[in-house]
Amino acid sequence: MTVYRMAFRIGSQGHEMWDECRKFGVAAIGYRPLWKVDLSKMDISDRDKIPDKLLCRWDKLEAAPKGSLRKVVCEMKQGDIIYVKQGPQIVGKGIVTGRYTFNADSRIARRPDGFAWEHQVPVDWDLSFRPISVLLGSELTTVLYLKGQRLQKLKAAIRNSGQKAC
Repeated sequence: MTVYRMAFRIGSQGHEMWDECRKFGVAAIGYRPLWKVDLSKMDISDRDKIPDKLLCRWDKLEAAPKGSLRKVVCEMKQGDIIYVKQGPQIVGKGIVTGRYTFNADSRIARRPDGFAWEHQVPVDWDLSFRPISVLLGSELTTVLYLKGQRLQKLKAAIRNSGQKAC
């Protein structure tokens, strides 16, 4: 089981997508260069494995978005845990229930400007989770592994809030 911290915000100060993700039971991510590109049958784990027809679009992404997308598409699996970051708080917790799917459905995880977050994993969100204040570092990273000191800090903050950690 891998534990992640994930943000659902458009840019660093934009619209929060957490409500949409919780409503539809997904963790979702999207980047314009890869809009309408189904990655389910592609190996993006290494640049050398990315099909030539996709490389020019892939190369438009910076390193952090590439890493976040790889985690969602290639690594997240059933049983993994996602904690949701919103500013200086962790506002949600969920268990991944399946692998990556490409979902171009216009109702699911659609931004106000019409751009869809099509890259998704299904998640069973814990609706009883209560927000806690805790900064875990790498605040601008969309998808972050939580391990070592970061995970211990999060677990302590959750326990101190009277909730059950992991």
